[in-house]
Amino acid sequence: MELGLKYKIYVNPEHEFMLSLGVFREFGRTGATGDTAAALDVDQTGSTTPTIFWGKGLGDLPIGLLRPLAITGTLGYSVADQKLKVTSFDPDTGNALFNNGTSNLWTGGLSLQYSMRYLQSQVKDYGFPEFVNRLTPVAEVAWSSPASKPNTTSTQYLVGLGVNYTAQAYALGVEMLIPGNKQTGSHLGVIAQFHLYFDDLLPNSLGKPIVNWWQ
Repeated sequence: MELGLKYKIYVNPEHEFMLSLGVFREFGRTGATGDTAAALDVDQTGSTTPTIFWGKGLGDLPIGLLRPLAITGTLGYSVADQKLKVTSFDPDTGNALFNNGTSNLWTGGLSLQYSMRYLQSQVKDYGFPEFVNRLTPVAEVAWSSPASKPNTTSTQYLVGLGVNYTAQAYALGVEMLIPGNKQTGSHLGVIAQFHLYFDDLLPNSLGKPIVNWWQ
């Protein structure tokens, strides 16, 4: 289980730039227990991750076909509740044995997106079908790297290639996942996400802000 809080601290509409700060709390030993937890490699200890989020649209470029591009990124530092420590050594192999802690981690990601809706509305309408105008192709990479010693992991990269479809009240995204190095894995994967926009579906109930600081 993970809980997060994010606050938008800066917006520059002219240059299509946005900056946010967040903190995420991951609770250890949640989601599975016993043999199932071991099989799924569930963390036995929790962690807290302060994170920076930013996004930059390229609408201020002089080349029209490049203006629908946008770049987003995150950078976080995960602090483990219980640090990984060597407790003893295997008498037969001499390998180090560890406690149930985890290492601190650097985490981050970058994405490159191309908004067909931006192309139609802000650059030029090429007469594409409405379905095409709702698409946003995306390429992204996520990475993590140990930030403390000892550790039992190494730097990992995961590349995603996919497309998002955005409607008025929902959005659907599908991506192919490609391991960026041997430490990440050896097989391709796929992930899909489905989002509902409550402010459009239920504007007078769940679509309202829980707290409005300006009233």
